[in-house]
Amino acid sequence: MNGKEINGRMVYVGRAQKRMERQSELKRKFEQIKQERVSRYQGVNLYVKNLDDGIDDERLRKEFSPYGTITSAKVMTEGGHSKGFGFVCFSSPEEATKAVTEMNGRIVSTKPLYVALAQRKEERKAILTNQYMQRLATMRALPGPLLGSFHPPPGYFLPPIPQAGEPAVHVQGQEPLTASMLAAAPPQEQKQMIGERLYPLIHVMHPSLAGKITGMLLEIDNSELLLLLESPDSLHSKIEEAVAVLQAHQATETSHKSSAAFLQ
Repeated sequence: MNGKEINGRMVYVGRAQKRMERQSELKRKFEQIKQERVSRYQGVNLYVKNLDDGIDDERLRKEFSPYGTITSAKVMTEGGHSKGFGFVCFSSPEEATKAVTEMNGRIVSTKPLYVALAQRKEERKAILTNQYMQRLATMRALPGPLLGSFHPPPGYFLPPIPQAGEPAVHVQGQEPLTASMLAAAPPQEQKQMIGERLYPLIHVMHPSLAGKITGMLLEIDNSELLLLLESPDSLHSKIEEAVAVLQAHQATETSHKSSAAFLQ
């Protein structure tokens, strides 16, 4: 009888299930659909940030179309206004990789784009955790000071706390950091320059963790760090992800110490 039409309506007939069993089955199906969707977009969906306000879906598609077949291009909006980021989905990972290589850092309209493979929040947190744990292992293997933290240079003073809506903070006496300034500096100096601008922003939110969080964020690509300095909301989200990683690690360490003490 299942699937048979009676009086113009399709009939469903199945084995009677308890409520918990039905909920479990629905949850399993939901997770399966979710995983299929993740697999479908794995390696082909790009996150595009720092879009000019005048760029719409059609313009976004046009800018990326030279690199392959685009299945979708969407600028995220709120109240009819661009939120400054969007997504471009290609038909193959090779096309997506080529687009990242060619478009990341390119000036479109008036702004340099940040282009990367789109990642779910769980993936971003896992990557950040992995980077932190690798650096922690290196720190434990080497003598000397805590290598995983950013230490401001001698004579460094924190600038005043900015008001909402003001441009990104920069160290007093220094001009705002630009891509051309970074490109002219050696790689290690580049991280120091960015760190000196990140540190005061993080110190406002988490004074006791500012050094560690700055050190964690400096693992991120320089082009994204520049955009974080210009976007308070994005920077805030990234800082909170780093704090969550630190708290999770601290909880694990505490648990291990408690277990060791119990076994002694």
